[in-house]
Amino acid sequence: MRRYGFTLIELLVVIAIIAILAAILFSRFQPSKRESASVSMRQQCSQHCYGLRAIHLGLG
Repeated sequence: MRRYGFTLIELLVVIAIIAILAAILFSRFQPSKRESASVSMRQQCSQHCYGLRAIHLGLG
């Protein structure tokens, strides 16, 4: 008699392997996420500086 399908242990092993690969993949994108947040913060800061300068020159 032959059974078709997977056992619970086989399924758990496959899920564990997928989880490990996903963790490796997400850890690779973490530095680029930090870098994009830093760039965004710098852009906002420069926009605020331009706005303050425009106000100063307009009221000056």
